[in-house]
Amino acid sequence: AEGSAAFAPVWVSPSEIIYGVWGGGIARRNAQRVGPTTYIVTGEGHYFPFGWSPDGRLVYNNWGVTQKTLVLNLETREEEALPGEHQRFAVTYSSDGALVAEVTLEMDRWAVFVATADYSQRALVSPDGGAHPMWAPGGDTLYYVRLGDAGQVPALVRAVVNRSDLTSSKEIVGPWPDQNADPHFRPSIHPDGIRFVRVRPSVERQVVLVENWLARVREQLNATRQ
Repeated sequence: AEGSAAFAPVWVSPSEIIYGVWGGGIARRNAQRVGPTTYIVTGEGHYFPFGWSPDGRLVYNNWGVTQKTLVLNLETREEEALPGEHQRFAVTYSSDGALVAEVTLEMDRWAVFVATADYSQRALVSPDGGAHPMWAPGGDTLYYVRLGDAGQVPALVRAVVNRSDLTSSKEIVGPWPDQNADPHFRPSIHPDGIRFVRVRPSVERQVVLVENWLARVREQLNATRQ
């Protein structure tokens, strides 16, 4: 992401990402910076591209214009609001589109919920606080950052979701490198499960590609145990 501050990158194919451009819409480009950048949404405001559904619909919000999370069909340009009155700060679909993960403040803190795509079922995943939900390939494994209480080190958690009742089993993968729960910096896992993109928390707010991201988190966990 060159020229403007970027935030909330999301993989939309094995080679392309979308991301919000500060004050300028939502851009789409090759992750290796090959070829031109195109804009799929333009206009004033700060656009958060929360997620991308497998059938090619964009989930986004434009803070300052509306507080609703919208689903946009890029072919017809028709959009609809997701159900529910709670304010969402991240929405991401599983790879098969059957489940949705989202972050809200309805528990009076950042918390991760999972729901069926039609929102007929919904359940809390992170009772001790959470942010940055990321679906792994396959659709049953969700990673998120456990925030915990004051003084606790943020940790990456792996949750395996039971599709019948949305309960989940969890394990800590390792410490998370920063305490920033701001959805601006939410990472997105590549379809291969090995790489991810995130925004570097700097003045420039550049989108960076991280290789072998899961191995790096585990290495940090092993280092703390030594």
